[in-house]
Amino acid sequence: MTSKANNIALEELKKKRSCRVKGIRLLADRLEAGDIPLVLTEPECRLETLMRSIDTARELQEKIEDIDIDDEFGVELEELSIVTKAKLMSLICALKTADETIPAVPAYGGPTRARLPKLALPQFSGNFSDFKNFIGLFETLVHNDQSIPIIEKFNHLLSCLSGDALGTVRAFQVTETNYEKAMASLKRVYDNDCLIFKNHIDALFSLPKMTQQSASSLRNLIDTASSIYGSLLSIGDDKKISNAMIIHLVLSRVDPVTKEKWEEQLEYEKLPLWTDCERLLNRRHQHLSAENSDKPKQEQKAVTSKPHNRSSFACSTANTKNQQCSYCNAKGHLLTDCSPFGRLAVMQRFEFAKTASLCINCLQQGHSVVQCKAKKCRSRGCSHHTLLHRYTVANKTL
Repeated sequence: MTSKANNIALEELKKKRSCRVKGIRLLADRLEAGDIPLVLTEPECRLETLMRSIDTARELQEKIEDIDIDDEFGVELEELSIVTKAKLMSLICALKTADETIPAVPAYGGPTRARLPKLALPQFSGNFSDFKNFIGLFETLVHNDQSIPIIEKFNHLLSCLSGDALGTVRAFQVTETNYEKAMASLKRVYDNDCLIFKNHIDALFSLPKMTQQSASSLRNLIDTASSIYGSLLSIGDDKKISNAMIIHLVLSRVDPVTKEKWEEQLEYEKLPLWTDCERLLNRRHQHLSAENSDKPKQEQKAVTSKPHNRSSFACSTANTKNQQCSYCNAKGHLLTDCSPFGRLAVMQRFEFAKTASLCINCLQQGHSVVQCKAKKCRSRGCSHHTLLHRYTVANKTL
């Protein structure tokens, strides 16, 4: 830019800065004179406006200094901004304190009602079954309250989250525009009817079995089951719950590959229907039938006529009975035959295998996948166990 153009641009920037600074000074004078209405919502709104004015004035000051490096107004602007913001926040704090100590005055001479204590904000760490309760309460107390500035809503949201849930929104910078994005990201991950249903059903099946007559144990069983049923009704009616229950029971009996085929095409945002599951199982049956018919007859004959080695079978059975499952710690079965482990999502199975230092090809301890001599994944021939396979096989139908 030419010198003349620079001068014109500089004058224009200084005019804009002057307008912003004038507004900040006016607010500072009103605060000094005590000329701000003592109603909490007005100072809070003014704080939001003040922050925007300060940000804009700082941006203008940076542009001015790019043209005129000798401009020293930045120091005065920073001092004015800090003093004004501090005064306004002190006023807000004082009004909040007074609001908590002064009893509510009934309107229109109505009956006096005791002032209820403020509700504590809900906490959420990433448990799918807790999400609907959390988001409903958070939206009531914070999100839908128009008197709360957006930045403050964002900070309240961060203070309510922990663990995996906090990691979902941690990447977003705390700005007004990012608040809605963070809320949408949280709902996209955790507002998941299928996983919520699975967590509730797992909790139902994990209830301890009553070994003797006990009124307290029966009461606890009834209350827990009723609570789970009520939570399930929040994601679907009786018909949808019945469909999902049947699917859950049937898939707990199928082989891992068939279960994985179902999970790969599942729409997690809504509860599935039995008709969809039945259709997939029928396609899977047709595929397995065609696969078996393609085997050479001699191979089938050799398999069926191969004599059983009773001694080795007995030894294998004995070894299995003596081994302990590395997931549920029960004896009598291996990890690959563990029903609770099979009900986990594929990524959860993989994380457990890595945490327990298991070979991801055979799910046994004592060696790495490089040293493993077991067969590879049946779905694609990759060096991991079929229970850990999570990718759709290309150009291959059920």
